[in-house]
Amino acid sequence: MSFQRQFNEALIQRFIQLIGTHTGLQIRPQEREALCEKICFRMNVISIYLPEAYYQLLEIDNYQSQSEWQELANLLTIGESYFFRDKGQFSLLRYQILPRLIAAKKQMKTLRIWSAGCSTGEEPYSLAILLTELIPDWESWNLYILGTDINQESINKAKQGVYSSWSFRLLDQKLQNCYFEPHGTEWKINNSIQNMVNFKTVNLIQMPFLNLLLDAQNIDLILCRNVFVYFDKPAISLVVNNFYNTLQPGGYLLTAHAELQGIDLSLFHTESFPESTIYQRPKETVGGNLSRKKAKAYSDTEEPILCPSSPAANKVKIELAQLVPKTYSLVQVTYKISNEVNECGRLSNLEISENLTNTSTFQTLICEAKTLFKQKYYPSAIQKTEQAIALAPKNFDSYYLMAQIYANLGEYDKAVHYCQLALKIDSLSEKPLYLLAHIAEERGDVEEAKILLKKIIYLVPSSILAYLEISGIYELEGNLSRALKMRTVALEILKKLPQELIVEFPEKMTVGELSVHIQKMLQPQL
Repeated sequence: MSFQRQFNEALIQRFIQLIGTHTGLQIRPQEREALCEKICFRMNVISIYLPEAYYQLLEIDNYQSQSEWQELANLLTIGESYFFRDKGQFSLLRYQILPRLIAAKKQMKTLRIWSAGCSTGEEPYSLAILLTELIPDWESWNLYILGTDINQESINKAKQGVYSSWSFRLLDQKLQNCYFEPHGTEWKINNSIQNMVNFKTVNLIQMPFLNLLLDAQNIDLILCRNVFVYFDKPAISLVVNNFYNTLQPGGYLLTAHAELQGIDLSLFHTESFPESTIYQRPKETVGGNLSRKKAKAYSDTEEPILCPSSPAANKVKIELAQLVPKTYSLVQVTYKISNEVNECGRLSNLEISENLTNTSTFQTLICEAKTLFKQKYYPSAIQKTEQAIALAPKNFDSYYLMAQIYANLGEYDKAVHYCQLALKIDSLSEKPLYLLAHIAEERGDVEEAKILLKKIIYLVPSSILAYLEISGIYELEGNLSRALKMRTVALEILKKLPQELIVEFPEKMTVGELSVHIQKMLQPQL
């Protein structure tokens, strides 16, 4: 069975984009089937049966979402490492970079190193071993070594410090005997080395590097090797810029070979050795100079990725959650034009073939169709919409508009058909589901209407209209306790919104006025 069949193309792309935004990981075409399989696995574990609902879980910002991201990241990032990986780079560290840093820090006797993307801990432990060999009085130094990875399971293993023989495949037997002791069939690192390293679970994309709770500031050396191969360029640029801000002036960044090709590194001093290239934050640089020239993470035409933990992202989330955007719309989907349908210039999922020289043709057609629909000239509206569909066969708005037209005409079979076509393009949109629920009610199929409204609530927990409509059904069925519960939930959601915000229910009113309306509906039952 192909797991990919459970996902439409638009939904797969949304998952890929969301994962990229949240983790920086780039899902390649050949990995799409595996991605769908992993998502299905997690859905089964937590008893979610709709891919759209799982997407909604990942998209929100709460404890459950963060916990699930951790589980998904464990599946997406199965790392593998070994001690003293890349002998050339460790030779460069042993004979060039670390001696420089040790000499520069000999007065203060402090050295701070970060292994970013450390997998199961072999790299930071290798660095700890190297420091004990390079610094005779290392125990009198304040040596801080941080190992981080997005994969919680890898970090748990790193903290244990127990490894199989495969992790020692390039390590000299004398070193292994010196710094490790037998542990059953495996080997455990010495406590003195283990105590030198701190491990944390960190998402490099989300972490606000200048305000780290894990003390990753003023770092002398950052190793981030074989991590960027999984990132796209905007994510790499973002992380590299954050690394720059995290480094001490004079600090070094070491990546795997050729991982930073095509990335703006103009802020760094680049130094090439036979073993590798290394990047240094200039010694004379101070933080204020960054305002003159920041490492460019995106082209002028790209939108920056907002990390969910950043203040800017939180502001966006507040606006999305509290100011009732399209996915949280209160607009009642009766068989009339909605405000969004009137916004002719905002066309989602627009895909017009490259040979169409004048894309305004489509916009003109769909705008005319909406105007005709509003004026109830339905045959002409259908004709214009059909022409728009011919030009842009994968446009959501066209099919949804056609569904509304046929619903107004009472041709419910056709309306249902076009709702289903719209959902194939955007399965996360609640608008066709509202229309399908209304059609079910018109046909007397109350159970189907309840199923559809529950699905809307499942997908968009803040859908006030869905709570109110299903409460009306429960009231008609005589289930007053359920009706009360649904209206109470709707009222609680409204309390979090600006009281002056204008909504339509079914006519324009403020959130405050709608709240009063719901309170009056509750009073007889209190």
